[in-house]
Amino acid sequence: MSARKNRFGGLSSRCLLTCAFASSFSRLARAAEGEVAFEISTVPGCPNPREIVSDVVARDARIKEARGASRVVVIELASEGTTFQGSLAISENGVRGAPRLVHGSRCDEVARAISLIASIAVTSEPEVSPTPSSPPSAPPIVSQPTPTDPTAPTASSVTPAPRPSSSISPPKAEEPRPERSQIFSLGAALDVRSLSAPSLVVLPRLFFDVALSRDPRALDLRFSLATSVPSAVTTDVTRTTFVWGVGRVDACAFGKSLLERRNFVVLRPCFALEGGFLHAKGESRANVSGASQVRPWLAPSALLRLGWSPSRRVSFELEPSLVVPVFRQEFQYDGGSTVYRAPAVVFSVSLGAALHF
Repeated sequence: MSARKNRFGGLSSRCLLTCAFASSFSRLARAAEGEVAFEISTVPGCPNPREIVSDVVARDARIKEARGASRVVVIELASEGTTFQGSLAISENGVRGAPRLVHGSRCDEVARAISLIASIAVTSEPEVSPTPSSPPSAPPIVSQPTPTDPTAPTASSVTPAPRPSSSISPPKAEEPRPERSQIFSLGAALDVRSLSAPSLVVLPRLFFDVALSRDPRALDLRFSLATSVPSAVTTDVTRTTFVWGVGRVDACAFGKSLLERRNFVVLRPCFALEGGFLHAKGESRANVSGASQVRPWLAPSALLRLGWSPSRRVSFELEPSLVVPVFRQEFQYDGGSTVYRAPAVVFSVSLGAALHF
């Protein structure tokens, strides 16, 4: 009877061990599938959440985005003065683990480092050892040392070896490489101005832009050149053609993102100063050429730059502005009648596009 009980007892222990191992293997298999949900928050000047998710998923084919998954990757990007901080935490069934932190001067570099750490954290799992039904018994002592040997260790002095730890330390975050923080841009714009009302003047413009960072609050300098399409003022007997050629410097700062936690639409106040020339050439209605004159042109202006960035490399802009000519140039015929005089305030609207690198 005793032998039968021992046999059944051994069978029960083996069943418990098999079930525990199968349960652990099932948990590892589910974790290895890599199905995770994402919770991402960013600030202006950082990649948008969709770009970060795409970067994490592209790093390992086993990672799949699944909304409602019990495993959630929580990523937070925040600005700290002139630097950025990235935080990554893995939430399992509502229990959030310890965060990993990355700091850097460029938010895109911090985001890439966080994406790398996230891909490692999602695809790495700590080893899970099946829990035995009962703790193993201590090995028997084969022999005792003789009392005449003072150097031999006694039974009480023998300590068990420490058990290896099954925990895995989090991956060490790589510091992003130091890179330039300036953003350079090339673009073109089309200005429409009320310089010769009631007709309008069109000025195609090319510009080069330097921004200290992607933060909309940072200083942004723009240098541009423009030449107007010829505009004419016609009377009963004469026709006068005007051409403006200007160079302009814009300074923008203290911008604000109009979409919370995203940098797609940004509004910046700007101040500009332009200088150049105003060329006028008169002719009679009989196509007889008259005299031409070139006058200086100098005008400060205030504008609002509304920018939309569908990607990190391209942006589109709308700029309403008010231009105040310093010299209100006046052109007259020989008889003393006025042909044209620059207005006191000029209203202008500009549409443009830029490439960033």
